[in-house]
Order: sequence, then C-alpha cells, then structure tokens
Amino acid sequence: MRHIRQLDDDSWFCPPTADVLNRAELENIDEYIHRRRDTVKNCVRSRPLYQACIQSRALSTYVHKVVWWQLMRDLKTAKTCATLKPDSDSQNGMRQRHTH
Repeated sequence: MRHIRQLDDDSWFCPPTADVLNRAELENIDEYIHRRRDTVKNCVRSRPLYQACIQSRALSTYVHKVVWWQLMRDLKTAKTCATLKPDSDSQNGMRQRHTH
C-alpha cells in the first residue's frame, strides 16, 4: 500500500484518495450520507407527517430554505445525472511542496 510520505526533495507524496478507499474497502463520505438518508426516508415514507412535508410549500420569506425531503429528491436526481471525471492528480497521486 502506498502511504503519505516525504520524498527526497522535501515534497510530499499523497496517494489518490480513491485508491486508498478502495484498498481499505471503504466508500467515499457521499455514499455513506446517501445510505443514511435512504434509511431515514424508508422509515418515514409511510407516515402522515412525511406526506404533509412533501405537499407543503415554502413561506414567501423562506423560499430558498433547504428542507430535507426536497434535498433527498434533488440529490437522487443529481446522482443519476452526474458523471465524475477524476483529474490527473487524483489518478496518479499528488506531490505537494511544504516549506517549514
């Protein structure tokens, strides 16, 4: 496994996060948040309060307020539409120069 380490030229090598997560058999934080939201949604889906929330409208003074039931719907749509393209740094590891 590749570790964060200082190189001979005093720069630091940082392995790609995706590689580290994969080797550790972990997902990125977005996946765990998504799973938790799905768990909550499944628990409240059949309750009257959830239906009332879904059908509610924002007050005119709070039209841009983020509410969790709308956020879950928006995130699901965004997740199916998004394509992530890793940059070259995340593919090959990064070298960062730190001065003391």
